[in-house]
Amino acid sequence: MSTPTPRKTLMRAPRLSDERGMALAMAVFALVIIGVLVAGAFFSGRLEQRGGTNSVMAAEAFRSPGEDMPLGGLGLVGLLGAGASAVALWGRNTTSFDVIVADNFSLFITLLLVVVGVLTIMFSGPVVSRDGLPKGEYYAV
Repeated sequence: MSTPTPRKTLMRAPRLSDERGMALAMAVFALVIIGVLVAGAFFSGRLEQRGGTNSVMAAEAFRSPGEDMPLGGLGLVGLLGAGASAVALWGRNTTSFDVIVADNFSLFITLLLVVVGVLTIMFSGPVVSRDGLPKGEYYAV
């Protein structure tokens, strides 16, 4: 009987053009980057909302007990600023990082929400005074 001869195995050197397995890594990397951008957009929006809330709460904290401070006016200033920026962006179809789009439809929705907010602040003033609600908390929410 003859003993089998060991097979000669060739070791292949890795080539630089061999990119198998990179598609998954690149897809995961792209998803992480997009997730960071979206989270940053939500975080900056939350910071802006918190800044407005804190300014109204601080204004109420420094008023005298009987003083009638126009806290609704602070809300109107913020809403009018948002409306002015929406009007300035109208017709430009701008994008930010190819994630956030400011087309005319989204700006129309923004202007619609601004109008609803302004009407809410205008009509809720007497109700807040009549029911004795804390103005700072009401307009902050």
